[in-house]
Amino acid sequence: MLKKIKKRFQGEEFGHETVSRVVATEKNIEEFQVGERGYPYPLFAKDDTSRAGTIGGFLEYILVPNAKRNHSFYSVDDRIACLTEPFTIGFRAARRARPKAGESFAVFGCGTIGLSSAISLRWFGAEKVMLYDVSQFRLNIAKELGFETYCMSEGQFLEKAESYFGPAWSLHGKTANIDGFIDAVSAEEIYTLFPEKYHRLRWLYAGRHERRYGDDEKREMGPEPNHHPRVFTG
Repeated sequence: MLKKIKKRFQGEEFGHETVSRVVATEKNIEEFQVGERGYPYPLFAKDDTSRAGTIGGFLEYILVPNAKRNHSFYSVDDRIACLTEPFTIGFRAARRARPKAGESFAVFGCGTIGLSSAISLRWFGAEKVMLYDVSQFRLNIAKELGFETYCMSEGQFLEKAESYFGPAWSLHGKTANIDGFIDAVSAEEIYTLFPEKYHRLRWLYAGRHERRYGDDEKREMGPEPNHHPRVFTG
């Protein structure tokens, strides 16, 4: 079986970040057993870090040469184990926001990254976290998790924000008492929703490589186009 997999799909294994189960091993392999669950780490699964996105996540089988065990997570349910990678991104975004107990945050996007960011912010001690989206289906999931939500299509974000977070004052006048934002939707319009008085707060982008600040100005978020959040403080 392994020889057929290698011959047919070598170099074409699109997809990564999978929770998998061992279906076969080479001879004399004792470290892994058939039926055992595992997470082939994308950077090392193919012994080639440039293949991190092409280890075979969309195929029925993945060939992992020179596999080595790192951690075991037998007690974690499959549905929870599948959140290992995306939750890492949301957690990292929340951590880089440097949240303190009692602070308030707005999170844009109720997908996996946005929800994991909001959950992490709450775990770090944020007192108020509101999630925004245009999908009522996703907003309902956030509500079930105990978060305040708002549908962006209603077009009254600033009024809703000041109502929930309370008022605060800045050099530019009255504003909502928000300590930071996480953008998990990568929509250019998010930043333009806010007047200048919000631009000096903590902004984190958990899904894109760059952000435009004007017609001609572009600020790079990092040297590589990945999906890890970058921190802006002004």
